[in-house]
Amino acid sequence: MNKIHLVPLLLVLIAGISLAQQNPKSPILEQAGQRNVCWNAASGGHDPSGCGDGGRNLIWSNFPVTGWFGVDTGYIYLDWGNLLPPPTGLADELIDGFTFAYGTNDHSPAGIDWAVYWFDSCTGWGNIGIQEAGFLFSGLPNGYGLPTLPPGQGWVWNVLVDLQGTGYEFLLGQNFGQGMQLLSSSPTTGPALGSFNGHTQNAFDVYYPNGVYNGTFWFGTTVWSTFAKELYGPQAPAAGMTYYGLWRQGNDSFLYTTGAWALNDSVRFYLKPDSINDDPGWLAASLTAMDRYYPSPYDVTRLVGSFAGGTPYAMHDVFTGAFFTYDLAVPPQAVNWIVYFQGVVGDSPISQPPVDLSNGVKS
Repeated sequence: MNKIHLVPLLLVLIAGISLAQQNPKSPILEQAGQRNVCWNAASGGHDPSGCGDGGRNLIWSNFPVTGWFGVDTGYIYLDWGNLLPPPTGLADELIDGFTFAYGTNDHSPAGIDWAVYWFDSCTGWGNIGIQEAGFLFSGLPNGYGLPTLPPGQGWVWNVLVDLQGTGYEFLLGQNFGQGMQLLSSSPTTGPALGSFNGHTQNAFDVYYPNGVYNGTFWFGTTVWSTFAKELYGPQAPAAGMTYYGLWRQGNDSFLYTTGAWALNDSVRFYLKPDSINDDPGWLAASLTAMDRYYPSPYDVTRLVGSFAGGTPYAMHDVFTGAFFTYDLAVPPQAVNWIVYFQGVVGDSPISQPPVDLSNGVKS
């Protein structure tokens, strides 16, 4: 799976509020039928065998599809919505899969190319937020090999993207956005429209190819102007692990995990800092826990004792997302140990401000 960093959008966004305007260029088109396709991030392509093991946990959906509309190639079309507070008690959801949908009556053998972007802290109306992930899909199916349809009708494709265990999982907060960018010159192809679920807006934003905000649009009152999508997430830490020390005083960053604390297995740690800056991220580990608040100039609560196992480990800054990751193979001798972990943003070990700490995770 190719990941895209949407640099122009991040550099030249124009924030502001615009009155929603009806879009006269994009009429609502009917679906002649729906079809499903699986995209496996591990192989980077269409997976005819299906996605994963079927054990996905649906956390957000605005299906069923109510129609679709055609878009201009290269423009970014943005929809946004709200997640419920995660059951983990943390600030973000770990996303390990998603579904997006599009309609088309294109019958060219080359298929359809889409880029799909995910944003955090996105509230729409010209505020796109912070990019967390980007994915390129080449050669997606259209109407090739299917019956030719009359004008105003098309085939709707639901693309289920399996990220579980691939390393392409990402984080989303309660205000999120989905951007869709058609990359192929394809007549009458565009996002499929979803249904109102109580956590979306009857509007969508459009950005020019250079990233400049073009306005906010809707389709009037007859069809809900939201893009059909689903989000999947584990809503739990890695197997054999537990979150602890949530929302301690001064700790504004958050630590998440996927994988399993088990023999011959590994755990991926995700550290979400409280803001975008140039401070590095670190993963601290200890065989002892503590719960000690350090006042000014630190204003943080330390949840781990003396560092163990060569930590703190320098975490990796994810190119397309505003978070850090670290992959830890579980040492055989540590399978049955209780190990305490905490994320650190800034100097490591804690020696001088500025610094921020996260919640804890223990095996």
